[in-house]
Amino acid sequence: MILMSIQHRVKDYDAWRKAFDGLAELRTKGGASEVVVMRAKNRPNLILVTSKFATVEEAQALNQNPERAEAMKGAGVIPPVRVEFYEEA
Repeated sequence: MILMSIQHRVKDYDAWRKAFDGLAELRTKGGASEVVVMRAKNRPNLILVTSKFATVEEAQALNQNPERAEAMKGAGVIPPVRVEFYEEA
């Protein structure tokens, strides 16, 4: 099992969340499960998203999907975006 975490800031959480929710089918087809969205307690526009995948290849493919990247850019994601892949230990 692989856990992908993505941390970034957004201009407007509500606009970002609408775009994120609109990509649910893309994430499911890409192998993502147990998707969790968190907001920093004192910085509500700082977002952490975690998703589980069967393989690192699935996680990397979804992370590099141009449709996902374009939607997130249009939703106000502020670079840099930190992406990490974790293996079960």
